[in-house]
Amino acid sequence: MSFQPEIHFDYLEHEKWINKPLSQLYKEMDELRKKVKVASGYTWDNSHFFINSIYGRPALQVGFYNGCISFWNAETGTSIDSFSEFGREESNKVNEWISHIEKHEIQCNDCGEWVKKSEEGQYYSFAGFVCNKCYNPKVHLPPNTKGDS
Repeated sequence: MSFQPEIHFDYLEHEKWINKPLSQLYKEMDELRKKVKVASGYTWDNSHFFINSIYGRPALQVGFYNGCISFWNAETGTSIDSFSEFGREESNKVNEWISHIEKHEIQCNDCGEWVKKSEEGQYYSFAGFVCNKCYNPKVHLPPNTKGDS
């Protein structure tokens, strides 16, 4: 049986991260990740961090790094943004993103507009999405899997 442990934060937990140095936040999350890895017997070095919506469903996947925090849409796997600091403004953006994701919307990686997923845009690369207004088939290419077996 194979599984991947996940660490879920409630929709307000990120407010505790405001103005915390990202190096400190990274250390705290890395310690948590290691404890979960040991407790679960998971062999890989990564753990999956999520911020849940108010309804308890994963809304954002979070990557904690030594000088950066990054966010992906947990519903679609598309990238949203990353920050080198996390203050009130960034926390407010997280709240806004959760609200859009709860409505099954996805953000265009070019213009930033939120649209209904799949109905009003195209996926490209591994974590990209663009709205129909921004879509350019010469630029927004599917993933290159030629080297995959």
